Amino acid sequence: MKQRIQHSKGYSLIELLIYIALFAILSVVLIQSLVTSFRVYAASQSYRRVQAEGELSMERIVREIRSATTITTSTSTFDSSPGVLALVGTDSVGATRTVTFSVSNGQLQINDNGTSGALTSTKVSVGTLIFRKITTTYSTAVKVELTLTTTVGQTLTSSFYDTVILRGK
Repeated sequence: MKQRIQHSKGYSLIELLIYIALFAILSVVLIQSLVTSFRVYAASQSYRRVQAEGELSMERIVREIRSATTITTSTSTFDSSPGVLALVGTDSVGATRTVTFSVSNGQLQINDNGTSGALTSTKVSVGTLIFRKITTTYSTAVKVELTLTTTVGQTLTSSFYDTVILRGK
């Protein structure tokens, strides 16, 4: 009787090396795509943070300038950074109201009749805040330049500009 020799049904060493190499290549590609996705996410979060805080801050500054009747030039600082803008107007019941914008510890601050608060969070810092007073025979305006930077997630800087005429007269 002839004996049949049975061959092993396992993988050879070369086959195992090829499978391991393919798995390593696929793993590297997958990890690289995940790292890229996280970087893009961090960049978009930084962009959204700076844009949201810049737009909200500029909207508040513009609204206060528009409703002001005069600018207090003795306490305002123009054409330099960080600038200070002190506005005088009236509130909803007709009482005199003073609003001041300034920078303290890298945050944009508002002082509304003695009540202070921050317009920007600690995750965003003010790089530039410049107020430029424009006076004509008919009106007074303020040109505002604001630059915000965030280093949370990814460093990103964005600038905001607007020119506003005082209408509170």
